[in-house]
Amino acid sequence: MSAERKGITAGFDEVAHTSYVAHIQHTGDAWPDLKSMRLINPQTFQFTGEANYLNHPPLFYGLLAALGPRLEGRPQALLAHRLIDIAIAAIGFAALLGLGIAHVFRVMNSMPSPCRWPASPCWCRSPARSTTTIWRFSAAP
Repeated sequence: MSAERKGITAGFDEVAHTSYVAHIQHTGDAWPDLKSMRLINPQTFQFTGEANYLNHPPLFYGLLAALGPRLEGRPQALLAHRLIDIAIAAIGFAALLGLGIAHVFRVMNSMPSPCRWPASPCWCRSPARSTTTIWRFSAAP
């Protein structure tokens, strides 16, 4: 809801970030000269003479420029860019979460289990094959 209703000037520096994407779309430069970038007018989305102060690497901005609709002169295109931004962030968060969960399982499977309960199955580290876990029954506590 916020992506749809919030004005471009309500954010801390959304005009500067949007201008960065619009500049890459306008020039086609994958690695633009940061000193030549200008801000867009938040109402008309036309470039002004005011310098853009951002100095971030252009990878993310280039991705938005390639995936989203053209911004220059089109204020209505901002919503699509905001939604693409949300999707990229969600994919990144899901990937990090998946890597974290995989790491936890990898650590848990590499820890030897004491197998203290008689005749109960538990995960134990196989002495013959250190990378594989097997079912093993314990005979004594």
